[in-house]
Amino acid sequence: MTQPVAPPDQRTRILDTALALMSERGAADTSMRRLAAACDLNVATLYHYFPSKADLLASVIAERRYFELLAEGAPEVDPGLPVADRLRALLIWLADSAAAEEALIRLIVGESLRHEAEAVDTVIELLAAMDAALSRWLEVGFSELGADVDELARSIRAQLIGLLVQELVAPSVDRSAAHQRWADDLVAIVTRR
Repeated sequence: MTQPVAPPDQRTRILDTALALMSERGAADTSMRRLAAACDLNVATLYHYFPSKADLLASVIAERRYFELLAEGAPEVDPGLPVADRLRALLIWLADSAAAEEALIRLIVGESLRHEAEAVDTVIELLAAMDAALSRWLEVGFSELGADVDELARSIRAQLIGLLVQELVAPSVDRSAAHQRWADDLVAIVTRR
């Protein structure tokens, strides 16, 4: 008897459900059985896609849309604008894009604090990808800043993480206003001579 073929988006559905459960409960408290039940699948099907829970956790973090955003490149910003306005637009886009991945941010922070090895390794890869993307964007679109782009990229990334953690702690904050304020503060610091 032939096994039914899983829909092509089955893996994505499993990852989305796993992210929701893990960001809410933590990876340690999200069993493969609980995930299978939430996906209306049997546990063997999960293991077909992910050989272990560690593989599942790494995939949940690494295969989110945020990695794709970093790979695709920065948003289009009018090169005719003053550098401060272009940088502000980039920073706001960066903060908005990251905040849209709240469940992922919650999972990353929680698992990193619990020193979950697979999560920490994957988060380190994410941070490196963020630094590389930011460096590339700054070098191409903001050469007149005259700053060390790698140093500036790491600083922006660190500030972004602080902003996102702050938003997790104080969810009632007006994110749009917070992102605007964050971008304005960073632009003022970076463009000061």
